[in-house]
Amino acid sequence: MLPQVITSLVESFAKTRQKEELVNNINTINVEYSGLKEALLSHFIPKASAKNREKIWDQLTKKFNEILQPMMELAYSPVASPSEVQKSEITTQTQEKNEEKNEQINWTSPMEINLIKLKAPDDIATIKCRIYSLLVPSAIIDTGSNKSVITENLAKRLGLEIDRDNVLKLSGVVCDSKTVGTVHNVSTTIGENDTCTVSDAFAVIEGEKNKPLVVLGVPWLDKVGWDPIVKRKFKVTYKGKTINIPLSAHKSTQKSV
Repeated sequence: MLPQVITSLVESFAKTRQKEELVNNINTINVEYSGLKEALLSHFIPKASAKNREKIWDQLTKKFNEILQPMMELAYSPVASPSEVQKSEITTQTQEKNEEKNEQINWTSPMEINLIKLKAPDDIATIKCRIYSLLVPSAIIDTGSNKSVITENLAKRLGLEIDRDNVLKLSGVVCDSKTVGTVHNVSTTIGENDTCTVSDAFAVIEGEKNKPLVVLGVPWLDKVGWDPIVKRKFKVTYKGKTINIPLSAHKSTQKSV
């Protein structure tokens, strides 16, 4: 009952604020929340194993994101307006600003990626998403990656705080690289009219100058509820026949290096 009450209060608060203010609030809250991890876990479950601590923190983060969901939806949803004319004007201005912002970024073509060691997929699957208010035209879907990835130049552009004490060794189909740190609770939105917004940690890699890259790994796919991961079912249609086989998703052990 209490989480629903808090969520309702968050929604009421968010409706009284401008989108830019909400984005700043979300960034501040995420930074503060991430900084509380060790203190909270050490206080409430000091004797828990590292595995159990991470499991409990993931559960807590899921509840935390559910409470903030109304704020994130208002912060990153299209701007509403009282009249169709005004709505059209605002939409046009927003599109122009987004286009201008994205024109300043030389997005890496999916087939020209050489920022990290590619492990030889001939074709790369991508989707369009938003990280906070920034449009990412071609985020790579990597079902073999144990972590989502963002380049350092893009993380800095978004004003994200990089935890340089959390350096990991990545493994996956698209990338096999050492990170320079981690950014926590990064809000990512997919969809146009119907949207889905989740927060997840992203490993940060150096990358090439002016060539940002975003890779969405298995933990992110699980959070957004991607059917093959959630339903644990691999489904194909071959020569008119539908074939279903079980699909396994394994949690990897990630250690700092």
